[in-house]
Amino acid sequence: MAKKLTSYVHVPNPDTGRTEVFGPDDDLPRWASEAITNPKAFTGDDVEDDEPPRSGKGSGKGAWADYAEELGVAVPADASKEDIIALVDSFKATAPQG
Repeated sequence: MAKKLTSYVHVPNPDTGRTEVFGPDDDLPRWASEAITNPKAFTGDDVEDDEPPRSGKGSGKGAWADYAEELGVAVPADASKEDIIALVDSFKATAPQG
């Protein structure tokens, strides 16, 4: 489930330099969701992206392969963890927002 806002926020778009306004009924693009750092801006029952950590506990190849599968990303059998992360990042960068 995507993050939902509790009120309206103004967020500078890093790509355009323009400030964009988002409200409770809007689907946030990933860049805006990451730029809003105040946890009080979001409703309490939202589930954040369940992406595995990139290092440390829970960051293994298996966790990333499972996550890629959930997203529908094809993972070659010989792919390393780094390869899988790159595939996921590429998928997310090109996936439609909202």
